[in-house]
Amino acid sequence: MSYPPNDPQQPWQHGNPQSNQPQGNEPQQPYGQQPEPPQQPYGQQPQQPEPQQPYRQQPQQPTGPQQPYQQQQPQQPYQQSTGSQQSYGQPQQQPQAPQQPAATNPYPQTPGEQQPTGPQHPYTQQPDYGAQQTQVYPPQNTEAYPAGGGGQPPQKKKKSMVGWIAGGSALLLIIIAGVVGFAIGNAAHAPENQVTAYLDLLKAGKAEQALKDSGVKVEKGDVLLTDEAYKAADDRISKYSISSTEVSGDSATVTASISQGGETYEQDFSLSKAGKDMVFFDKWKLDAPKLGEVSYSVVGPQNAKVAVNGVTVAAEPGESAALRALPGTYSIAMSEDQGVFQAEGVSTTVLGFGNEAEEAPELTVTLSEEGVTAAEEAVTAFLDECEASTEMAPDGCPNFASDRGTKKVEDIVWTIDPRPEFSVGEYDGSGWAVTTDQMGEADLSATVTWPDDRVEKNVSLENPIDISVDGAVTFGEDGTATFEWDEF
Repeated sequence: MSYPPNDPQQPWQHGNPQSNQPQGNEPQQPYGQQPEPPQQPYGQQPQQPEPQQPYRQQPQQPTGPQQPYQQQQPQQPYQQSTGSQQSYGQPQQQPQAPQQPAATNPYPQTPGEQQPTGPQHPYTQQPDYGAQQTQVYPPQNTEAYPAGGGGQPPQKKKKSMVGWIAGGSALLLIIIAGVVGFAIGNAAHAPENQVTAYLDLLKAGKAEQALKDSGVKVEKGDVLLTDEAYKAADDRISKYSISSTEVSGDSATVTASISQGGETYEQDFSLSKAGKDMVFFDKWKLDAPKLGEVSYSVVGPQNAKVAVNGVTVAAEPGESAALRALPGTYSIAMSEDQGVFQAEGVSTTVLGFGNEAEEAPELTVTLSEEGVTAAEEAVTAFLDECEASTEMAPDGCPNFASDRGTKKVEDIVWTIDPRPEFSVGEYDGSGWAVTTDQMGEADLSATVTWPDDRVEKNVSLENPIDISVDGAVTFGEDGTATFEWDEF
């Protein structure tokens, strides 16, 4: 009996495949042409294709009667030839051996060669050819994967792109970090930073550190350039702001707006380059600012001790004194240990740098109550000494007499009564002036030998003599007062 080619009742004949009918997943061939064997990757020997199993599952042994030869597995949409390029949009399949056609040997057979009559399993357990597979294929994943050639692994373009993106991002971050770091470095080495550091120290009263950092050489007589003296100053720099910075070659000028004791002014600071830091950045050094001066004059004795902001200084009477000082207001007064002297304190302000004080105040030294008492006692001691003299004309005393008409004068006794009244005034350049308010009287008595050799006792040779005590009182280093009479 003969059957039509596609008759499902036709039994499957081993070794007699229908050469003109496509089997399984075999692509449709033109009439009269034999299918070419699937291309093997990189020159490998052709192998017997094995049926493609979904997701590497083991095929099941046929459980029912053998199906007719022509009954095939359901054809999957968009069938692909074994070894052809996978369609775009289909899930990436693991490389598999080509699916074995049901009845056609893809290679020419020699005469007498016959397919085995029983199930052959050259690799793993294989299903009988033409048997109906009971495994249901899962739905196809529609996620796109890169396509690759048949039998070859896909190229790893995605990982390559990730590497390039990561490398580029890292390089970009390095460039950004470098730019930011360079900008930060430039800002940290800007010339105005030296000025702000200097002014911050002065705001905190740290004069000595500020002077050291700015290169100012402090001399022995700079008694106001200490932390102690500067912290005692009023109206120091309270705030500031940088107005501008101009760089010209190796020099720079920074202008700051400074507030000090209710006054605001602009101050320029000069800076010079001092080498490089970390190769790229200029180092700047603040040029020593010219300091201001506290000027004052003292009307008083040379040994009067003056204190500026509590620091004792030497005073030259009648001359102006000048002390280098930082911006601030300074008080000038007598030292506390000067008991006989006193003075009403004055103050002066140094505004900014390189300027003298607004005015040179005059410090007038007067005698304290203790000093006045000491001066009066000195005048009294002077009169006592003159009165105790046994000479006709004691040296340096206002009381004197002549021995006219006598041959000899002995046993001289001076009496000053009443004593002159006086007052102690201001310092006049030579001492504390003593002026006579009321004249006194001096009388002399003695034993006189006359020219005729007559001797007469208790003779008053002069009528009472008017005396004064005009002169000046001076004080020694130990505070001892001495009166000197002005002889006419």
